[in-house]
Amino acid sequence: MFPISILSQFQVTFLIRHPSRAIPSYYRCTVPPLSHITGFHYFDPEEAGFREARILLQFLIESGLLEKEDVVLVDADDLLDNPRAVVEKYCRRVGIEFKEEMLSWEAKECREFEKWKGFHEDAMKSAGLKARTTVWFQLP
Repeated sequence: MFPISILSQFQVTFLIRHPSRAIPSYYRCTVPPLSHITGFHYFDPEEAGFREARILLQFLIESGLLEKEDVVLVDADDLLDNPRAVVEKYCRRVGIEFKEEMLSWEAKECREFEKWKGFHEDAMKSAGLKARTTVWFQLP
């Protein structure tokens, strides 16, 4: 846990993803061939982090570090469907200037992801945020 004095310095943002998309994505990292890379050979939906995210949000609000109306949420589907609009809105919401170069970067390995080998390969191979063109299934 971070001390409150450190947590109070952060702009907390929750990147959320519907469980019907997040759980299958997590599951595929626990079965071959990805399980050979991730080292995860079992699937436990309790480890998906939904409960922990809720506990963190509740803690931040109850401790006075965050007001309910100031909670910043970014929905992964919205980001994938319209990255430019979502990033622009996010920047306005948190008080930073939007720059076009926020939407692109150099594809490269990230030391920070080393612990989670196999989970973030797509992100490391990407070179930016571009609107997806295919939606595999529609959420209810």
